[in-house]
Parts: sequence; structure tokens; C-alpha cells
Amino acid sequence: MVTIRLGLLLLLLATSALAQEPGLWLVADRDSVGVGDTLEVRVLVAAPGRRLTSASAAVVADAEVFAPLGETTFAAGDFLPGTPYDNTATAEGRALQLRYVAVSGTTEDGSRLTATGSGELARLRLRALAPSAGTSLRLEGTGPQRAIYTEEDFPGVEQRFALPALPLRLRVGGEATVPARVPAVSPPVAVEPEVVPPELAPSTPPPASSPTLPPPNTAPTIGLLPGLRVAVGGESYGLLLAAYLADAEDSTSALLVEVEGDGRVAARLESGRLVVRGLEPGTGIVVVRVADPQGATASAQVAVAVLAAGQGPLLRALPKVSLRVGAEKSVDLVSFVYDPDTPLDQLRWLLQPETGVEAWISGSTLGLRGRTVGPARVALQVADPEGNVAMAALAVQVEVSAPEPAPPPDTVLVAMPALADTARVPVLVPDDPP
Repeated sequence: MVTIRLGLLLLLLATSALAQEPGLWLVADRDSVGVGDTLEVRVLVAAPGRRLTSASAAVVADAEVFAPLGETTFAAGDFLPGTPYDNTATAEGRALQLRYVAVSGTTEDGSRLTATGSGELARLRLRALAPSAGTSLRLEGTGPQRAIYTEEDFPGVEQRFALPALPLRLRVGGEATVPARVPAVSPPVAVEPEVVPPELAPSTPPPASSPTLPPPNTAPTIGLLPGLRVAVGGESYGLLLAAYLADAEDSTSALLVEVEGDGRVAARLESGRLVVRGLEPGTGIVVVRVADPQGATASAQVAVAVLAAGQGPLLRALPKVSLRVGAEKSVDLVSFVYDPDTPLDQLRWLLQPETGVEAWISGSTLGLRGRTVGPARVALQVADPEGNVAMAALAVQVEVSAPEPAPPPDTVLVAMPALADTARVPVLVPDDPP
């Protein structure tokens, strides 16, 4: 586990979201609640490059600690368009299983709608019933209620989601509430009131002023953290966590952040950025925990696809490019990149240009445009589907714009008269020869 205080980060670098195997994970709005409080849990899905037509999830909780809130167990998320097919809760012993199945709808011409990328599959609200020093929520990965999905390219074929290796751990504080019994009392007896002379009546002290209570502290929040991809034995520089944290009372510099990996992926923070290292192939989970100075906490999970190591791409030395301010040039990158086991059109590029030059990628062509005079650099990173990366830098010299060409020194500029001012001169036509 690594602990670090996040400073104010002024520069947010671009990150590359590469495709990964479809997976589900859980995110709670906080990791500690009291008896009677409501806990909101989101089921998140990541399926880049896949076109899903259905998805299901089953969340398992302790029936003596949590109960679903409301008649409808889940609220549909924004990931899969359509109508929920199943939205039920069943209890067997202490195991409370909350089931959700979503099937995509159809368009006017009858074709199926699909979902790709990442988002929220469903949202669940639970009420805490009893205290627990350590309870958890998990996604069911076995049996008939396991988490599965179907794709447009393989209709009717059920495939399993990749699930976190660790459950979502929670704590419930307080005491279980038991209705108090009201003892029976005998009816009152009428008594003659005692009359006390005013001069003997005790003086009544003035009412004490009510103390001013501080406003309640709210826990920090963590936004939706996208999934990452890394090769076994390799490292991937992922998310700048400051971009995903928020707190109503405190700045991000006052928040305490911890990250923890599992057996498949290791994690640490470096200058506020989450860095993951692949340990074993599969889907690993990184837990991100954040606490404010008052002790309120929140946690979230990052799904990391750990891929078997392969031979990555290679970048040859790039030539220096000169261009003028406002001018554009292009560089064909095919001549400078090589990957023995990946087609070039499957490689992903990430650019980081300096302020003196603009840069963009179109297919395998690097476009450049000069902005300010002087030297500049463009950092390039290329990655294959296995997560192997190669990096290089392109040097750029931006020069002043070319001036308008001056006329030769012996050229005399003469103002020509307008056509209306030109004198008419008769043209003599010689007689035909004899």
C-alpha cells in the first residue's frame, strides 16, 4: 500500500484508453456508513471495442446487514439502452442476491441497439440494518446467476464478464435500533394546586443560548475511473487522480489518497499519477481510497487488464523538421515504426507537443503546424494491443514567416494611365502591293 498527499496539479497530461476484455466492478459512494443510512452502489462496465446487446450482474450482500431500498432493486444506468429484463432480490440464509439483466432495444428498422466503451450498467441503493466491523459486496461469478454478456457479432452466445478478484469492503457503525417498550402508567389523580406567594416563588434563570453547531461534513467523492491495460512485467502510467476527486469542504491538496493492488497488478502513486505494474495475466483490481481531514472516506476500483508480455513496437530515430510560423508539414510514421507481431494499423499513438508547435495524427501520418518561432519537441508514444509501448521525440525548428519578395533593384515602377485616358492613335494600313 502506498500513501501520498496529492498536491494541486496544474497540468493534466493526455492518457490513452486502450481496449480490454469486458469486465464489471462495483463502486460505492463511501466505504463507511451508519445504521439506518443509505448506501449507493454503482455497477460499472468496461467493454471497449465490443458491441454488447445484453448484460447481467448479480450483487451478493449480507442479508443481516443490508436490505434493498425501494420496490425496484436497481435503477438502469446509461450504458445499455433498452428495458431491464430482470430486477429482483432473493435471500437464502444470510446471502442476499440482487439480480439485474438488461437487454438492448431495437431501432425503427428492427436492428438491435448496441453498447460499447465504458459506463454505468445499473445503480443500487441499500439500507444499513445492523452494525458490522467488516462486511462486503461482491459480484457473482459462478452458477446460473453469474455475470454474462452477449455481443452483436455472436448472437445467443453467453460470455463471462471479467470480475474483480477482491470484494468491495465496507463498515457499518452504530447500533441496531430496537423499538423501546412504553411502561403502562396509572391514570393521574386530581390534586389541589399549591398556591405560592409571588415573593416566595423561586426566580427563573434566563434560558441558556443554544450552541452553534458546525455544518455537517460530507465525504469526498471519486468519479468514474476508466480501466487500464498493462503487460506482465511492464508498467503503465495511467490516471492523474486529482482530475477525478472532489470534496465540498476541502481542496484536493488536503485529501489523503491510498492505492492498493492485488495479486495480478501492483500499484503506486507517482507525482499524483496512478502507476500500475503487471504481475500475472488476467484482470487485476486497484483499490483507490481517499479521506478528508475530518476522517470521511470514499473508495473506488480500477479494473486493469494484465496481458502476457510480447515483443513490442520499435521507434527509429526521427529526423529534425523545420517549418515556418503558420505553415504545415507532414511526416509518414510508417517509415520509422516496426512491430514484428502487430499490423501497423492496430497500433495506438499518443502525442504530447510543446507549446511552439501543433501536432496531430491522421492514420499513420504525423501533421505539424508552426505556432511560435524557436525550437520545439513533440513526444510520441506508440502502443500495441498487448500494452507494450515505445517512445521517441521529434525535434522541430519553427522559423519566421517568409517575407513578400522584393522587386529587383533595377526595376522602375511606372504608373500606367487608365484606359479612358489613353489617346486614340490612327493606324495606317499600307496599300496592297501592286
